Amino acid sequence: LKDVCFNILALASSGGSVPDDVRVEKTFHPLTYCKDDLTNVALAWHLFVEMSAIGALGKGTKVAALADEMHVAFASQLLAAGAGGGGMQGRRGARRGAGDSMVEWAAYVAMHVEDGARRERLVRCTLHGRCADWCDDEGKTSFLRDVLGVPTPWLEEARREWFDYNWWEAD
Repeated sequence: LKDVCFNILALASSGGSVPDDVRVEKTFHPLTYCKDDLTNVALAWHLFVEMSAIGALGKGTKVAALADEMHVAFASQLLAAGAGGGGMQGRRGARRGAGDSMVEWAAYVAMHVEDGARRERLVRCTLHGRCADWCDDEGKTSFLRDVLGVPTPWLEEARREWFDYNWWEAD
């Protein structure tokens, strides 16, 4: 077990050349820097995105696959972290603290997927799966639409589907 700073220094010590896929994969694997919570990919995701943005990681197929894996894992982690706050308390129950949800941040992470078709699928699944957490919150809706650039038809489709299946909740 090493710390993440050591892993990044080791990765950077490749003499100015872009590291190979295997070294990149090892650097960002949770087992190399986290002994207690192997499902926590927050630090790895943030570092990976930053290092990718400056071109320090290359563009190999394993790096691309690792990027997709990290985006999905971190988006899932954010959804799970906010799972206790949003959603329904039963069929006729009132909505609980949807403001505690992290669905908009999961969508932010999902928007980092490079492949357009996979990005669309992940964002739409996130919106559909957690619509109760954002559909009545104008702040979250405007963040999704105006800041993240989620197309309005995707938001409307998720909202329409949510209300079609939860018609008994309409006031």
